[in-house]
Amino acid sequence: MPQASDQIIPHGIHYPGKSDIESIATLHFPKIHDFSLSQCMSKGTEIGWFINEWMAARAMRQRDLMTLTGLSRQNISDLCSGKTKYTQKSLESVARALAIQPYELLLSPTLANRMRVAKNDDA
Repeated sequence: MPQASDQIIPHGIHYPGKSDIESIATLHFPKIHDFSLSQCMSKGTEIGWFINEWMAARAMRQRDLMTLTGLSRQNISDLCSGKTKYTQKSLESVARALAIQPYELLLSPTLANRMRVAKNDDA
């Protein structure tokens, strides 16, 4: 029976002792040796995204995000506080507003930037 990791990671590659997201990072960005799951989990929330950190990195307020995404004030507030889990639509909308790829919201800005540099070094 296929596991979730088989759908995410090409050919079901999984590195022993690593989560799916760590396996993806190891596969695509082998130069980043100190990658850890804690860098993918937003502090204080169990939904695992970095909306507040990305907003700070972009010097953006909730009001700015509301204007750029078309989401309501309450929806933005709930997403930022972790009251509401993100949906695919909100993830894509917020990522577009922040000028990043949707998956980057699941990583800290620091790690996402390091991954971009590693990817560009390989090109």
